[in-house]
Amino acid sequence: MLGNIANRYAVSDSACEKDDAMHNRVVVLSLTMATVTALAVGRLAGQGTAPELQLVTRAADALGGRDRLMAVKTLQIVGYGELAYFNGGGNITGDPAAPQKWQKVLEYTRTIDLEHWRTRVQQRLKMDFVFASTAGQLGLNRTNETLDGDIAYNIGGGFLAPPQTGTPQPQPAGPAAARQRRVELLAHPLTIVRAALDARSRLSNLRKQGDLQLVDVTVRQGDTLTLAVDGTSNLPASVSYVGPNANLGDVTYRTAFAGYVPEKGIHLPTGLTTTIDFRNVVQSKLYIDRNIVDAPIDDLSAPASVRSAPPLGAPAGGTATPQPMKVADHVWFSNGNTFFEFDDHITMVEANRQDAALQATLEVVNRLVPGKRVTQVIQSHHHFDHSVGLRAAVAEGLTIISRRGNEGIFRDMVARPARLFPDALGRNPKPLKFIPVDDHLKLKDSTNEIDIYHVVGNYHMADGVLVHVPASNLLVEADLTTQNWDFNWWGDSLMNNIEYRKLEVATNLSVHAQKPFPLAEVVAAIERQVRNTQAFCRRAAEAQFFQPGCPIQYNRPLPPVSN
Repeated sequence: MLGNIANRYAVSDSACEKDDAMHNRVVVLSLTMATVTALAVGRLAGQGTAPELQLVTRAADALGGRDRLMAVKTLQIVGYGELAYFNGGGNITGDPAAPQKWQKVLEYTRTIDLEHWRTRVQQRLKMDFVFASTAGQLGLNRTNETLDGDIAYNIGGGFLAPPQTGTPQPQPAGPAAARQRRVELLAHPLTIVRAALDARSRLSNLRKQGDLQLVDVTVRQGDTLTLAVDGTSNLPASVSYVGPNANLGDVTYRTAFAGYVPEKGIHLPTGLTTTIDFRNVVQSKLYIDRNIVDAPIDDLSAPASVRSAPPLGAPAGGTATPQPMKVADHVWFSNGNTFFEFDDHITMVEANRQDAALQATLEVVNRLVPGKRVTQVIQSHHHFDHSVGLRAAVAEGLTIISRRGNEGIFRDMVARPARLFPDALGRNPKPLKFIPVDDHLKLKDSTNEIDIYHVVGNYHMADGVLVHVPASNLLVEADLTTQNWDFNWWGDSLMNNIEYRKLEVATNLSVHAQKPFPLAEVVAAIERQVRNTQAFCRRAAEAQFFQPGCPIQYNRPLPPVSN
């Protein structure tokens, strides 16, 4: 039920219902009672056999009765919660035992228009760990994500968006967001049971799992969800469904319901917990402060500007691929990726783009040097914003080079199927080819020489690597710094590693940067970010609004601030 920062659901066709009603009146006037009975049986036949429909009916009765459920027009769910950062792919290491990093969900409200099958989720997300931006650290942005039928749209930017001037305008979010928001809306007892009672839905595969009875519900849009009903109370226990994930392929989400309380004649849960089938990660928790039934709500219909907008074009990350710039002999840089030419191949840094965007990048780079193609990817660390193209890279047959501690999570990511929502690896399955880095790995031939080092003493990523090019004094790194960060909580890490490895560095190539920067400019930016972080911690302490990571741990001298 929590927004997945891309989200939610659907409308009924009132015109068709009116036509059906008029047709039924004609049928009553012209057909015999036996024929009418046969018609009614036929309408229910699509909902499965009697035992399946009986299970749904018992669940409806436990919630307050079919008539009461179908009479509800609106529901507002108000509360707060937590989200697993990157679905468990943003922890200090890829080890399954690593502690989970959480995002706090504040000011959460889901509004549901059951009469027209529309929904909106508003929430404020705040990192519950040290973060580089003020918006993320403090939760400055409240997202607004709506679904009207098959049209998903957002108002305002995402939770990390920069401050906006003027009134935020609705923007279409695309069909993938519409599908995700639709199934998330159905992951609630009231909505899933109403959907299961809809004659246009199909019930199937009744089965037992311990004390639970399960039935599959295929709604009119074609999505299939599994409703689990408690064998004792007959209350819905959970809803599960499958959705696509760029890092993980097909992911099964299971939302469990707890703490039912009565509200205006129906029983509604006060707690929802969603778990995914990747390492059994608890993906979200929702603590409900209030269920508001049949109170006035805003009009959630999609505005004309959204309805008339052209379909969204390229997928996320799929913008036009720029031509790489040459930064040294046999070294190119483009949009955060670095490319090294060797005798018979090219090695790139970071598979951080989804299927189409990564393929577009490879097409451009494979034309740089006649007869040489990308065959290897140096993966800086496992975080899911950096490894979002790992599955696509493996599908292309590329060998992954990374810290040995990342091999386990990379194998888990690659081994997962993508049958219901095929991605590049689902369409072209291949095994992971992995070259581990312990402390140091040198790649050298007659054309090029690079050194890959473990990033030591970094508390953002325990299994990170950086790359040094001795011939041109280039350093390639990820998440050690970026020029436009507000805060840098590990600001000593870059220079500590350069000094520890005794590297000569003139230019820094950052995965999060759009161009190379001289090391002196990078260090100046880090020192500014560290000062910002120190000041932030002081202000937070003075206000007794204590923050994760404060006081900042920084072990290098800061030069005096110049006037």
